[in-house]
Amino acid sequence: LGRTLDDLLLAANRVIETQGGLVHTRAGEIECEVSLPLAGLMATAPFADTVAGLDLLHEKLRAGGAGWRSPVFFVFWLGMEVAPRYRITDEGVIDTTTFETLDVIVR
Repeated sequence: LGRTLDDLLLAANRVIETQGGLVHTRAGEIECEVSLPLAGLMATAPFADTVAGLDLLHEKLRAGGAGWRSPVFFVFWLGMEVAPRYRITDEGVIDTTTFETLDVIVR
C-alpha cells in the first residue's frame, strides 16, 4: 500500500521478499508490515503479533485518510475473484462487467 509509484514498488518488492503479506509505505520508507507467508495469505506469527501489526496498519491507513472502519478489508475484498464490478488479478485490475483491464495509473 502506498500513494506514489515508487512507494507501491517498494511495498510490492517487500511483499515478494516476505512471500506474502501487507506492506504500507510512505515517502520511500516502509511504515509497517504484516507478514503472511503461509500461501501468501496466512500468518505464521503468534496471533497477538499479527493483530498488533494489523492494528498499526489500520492506524497508518486512517492517518492517511482512509475513513472505513476496517481499511484493510477493502484491500482483501478487491483481490477476491467473486468481488462485484472490479477485481485485482495477476493480469491487473479487471472490470468484471466488461472484462477489460483498467489503467490504474492516473497521470
